[in-house]
Amino acid sequence: MGAAWVAGTVRARLLARRRLGRARARELARAPSLVSALRILTDSPYRHDVEATMSLPAAQRAVEATALWHLRVLAGWLPPGGAEMVRTFAGRWEIENVDDRLVSFLGIAVPPPFALGSLATSWPRIAEAVSVTEVRGILAASPWGDPGGDDAAEIALGLQLGWARRLARAVPAAADLAAGWSAVLVARSVFVGDRPAAELRPRPAELGADWVGARSVRELADRVPRDARWVLEGVAEPQDVWRAEARWWSRLETEGLALLSTPGPAPRVVAGSAAVLTADAWRTAGALEMAARGGRGIEVFDAVG
Repeated sequence: MGAAWVAGTVRARLLARRRLGRARARELARAPSLVSALRILTDSPYRHDVEATMSLPAAQRAVEATALWHLRVLAGWLPPGGAEMVRTFAGRWEIENVDDRLVSFLGIAVPPPFALGSLATSWPRIAEAVSVTEVRGILAASPWGDPGGDDAAEIALGLQLGWARRLARAVPAAADLAAGWSAVLVARSVFVGDRPAAELRPRPAELGADWVGARSVRELADRVPRDARWVLEGVAEPQDVWRAEARWWSRLETEGLALLSTPGPAPRVVAGSAAVLTADAWRTAGALEMAARGGRGIEVFDAVG
């Protein structure tokens, strides 16, 4: 293990502390208003970009931008192989940039893109694209792979499935997480979005082929491989698929913490740091939404957190 990995591992452990954590996120969610919640965040690892007068979307975006910045810092301490691992986690924010770019083609105003820097995979080219077809072509020639369709919804789903595939390749220890995310996407697309399973493109290879015939979320859970089944356990109806997604994010953090505990300098520590930072930003953004509702629906957040 070279000096860059040693330095990167030390930095990974330090950066992993720059998160809100479950207990403080719950405190945030129980705040009586968004203003109160933002005051809490001004004394947190997210304080750099948060302002007390922000709207909910702006505050959530500031939280996400802070987490992404931490990943960029982490990548800067790593050799190329380690930076690629972090780039895979940063794919979550590249997906949001691409989604916004597709929306902008409709003449709808979108927020400024997340600053990916060296963690970008295809974004610099997509930022200059002028059509959905061009976006698809750029993705097809990149590590994202062909999203499988020419409309915005197909590209969005293809990117999410591509993220699962890239996670499995970059972090072998995350194979169950990759499979679980694909299962969530299939459940959401087919049983919430009413997209025919046979028309789903690209097909997630990690789920096999038997799931295509599933007629319910419960049956889908029975038909996907064992390493994906966990995420759908106890989820029977389309309206409960959100629970599967929340379970996935919770497990991302749990497994990230386990990777962080790996002794000595190791790529697994870097992956763990990226995982917990990514999961914490997702939960913190959700906590802000609960606070903006005046704490209404807090039982939903408790189920998530």
